Amino acid sequence: SYTWPTWTGGSGFGASIDIKNTGAAITNGWTLVFSFPNGQTLQNGWPVSFSQSGAVVTVASNADWNKAIPTNGTFNVAFNGNATGANNPPTAFTLNGTACSIGNSAGFAPLRILST
Repeated sequence: SYTWPTWTGGSGFGASIDIKNTGAAITNGWTLVFSFPNGQTLQNGWPVSFSQSGAVVTVASNADWNKAIPTNGTFNVAFNGNATGANNPPTAFTLNGTACSIGNSAGFAPLRILST
């Protein structure tokens, strides 16, 4: 599930993403990519690597303890960001280059991020 935002204050916000792998087991690292739609910027993320180039955010893991997501397994990542003005959630995600399905995207309700 994806919760946007988990908190807000001033120009800051937090978000949490549960990545549920509905496809074949991922055993050798993974990369989740999405774009901020309103010029938001990334402050920090955990427990894996987060980076931002322009609007594009890349979340990646190759560490032995978190490089695998089994079929039907879930892995949680979270981050803090900054926004001025509108702060809408991303509308598209890819996991290892494959488009993910997203469900239940209204308001603050969790969105489900699913690999295919």
